[in-house]
Amino acid sequence: MRNRREPGFLSAAFGPTTSKITMELLGRGTHANPHRGGNVLELASVLAGERWGSHPRSVHPALAAVARTVNDLLADDRRRLLTPLAPWLLGTDTAGACAWPALADVCVRAAPASISWLDRPGLPLALSWAGRANRGDADALCKLLVDCINECRRLAGEQAVDPRLPLADCPERLVILQRFMWSPGCDWMEIVYQPLPDLLPPCLRRETAGARRHASRPAVEPGAGSQR
Repeated sequence: MRNRREPGFLSAAFGPTTSKITMELLGRGTHANPHRGGNVLELASVLAGERWGSHPRSVHPALAAVARTVNDLLADDRRRLLTPLAPWLLGTDTAGACAWPALADVCVRAAPASISWLDRPGLPLALSWAGRANRGDADALCKLLVDCINECRRLAGEQAVDPRLPLADCPERLVILQRFMWSPGCDWMEIVYQPLPDLLPPCLRRETAGARRHASRPAVEPGAGSQR
């Protein structure tokens, strides 16, 4: 009989459990878990097989800032247009520090009249002005995110977004796998969310499989939950 104080006792006793859940796509702000819905970055974290959250490790933080802003600016009935773009956010984490001024330039071009008097503004200010200039224009906001994705992917040595990518007929929900797993050698539980390949809508299939190689989920710390 194993000692109850021995690391891994609970893992051996209970083992992993899984269940399917339905995730609503997409919502404004952040969400504690996919039961409450998800934004475009939280969807990306699921597609990458990372821990749930709006700061996926495989998405460059500069690009994540743009995606977060565009996600929240879009109207509820237009936000689903971002769904096919979620896999293309992945694999940009290697773009480096030069991504910050590069994406700022993209945002300046999206709102030239608003900040033409500034000499190379930083990304936060440029993004704020681009958001204000294109508020209410779903096509312009989606183009802003696509342009930023392409610039970041260029810097990371990845291919650009497929120009044939349809930003229409996007799913309202996604069925994913929820796994309760005991961390090896430890007695705390980790909740992992993974896409089900057979149930992925066509608009999410192309890049998801390849992008997963970029994901590296950090080690779980004692007391850590599903939310960062």
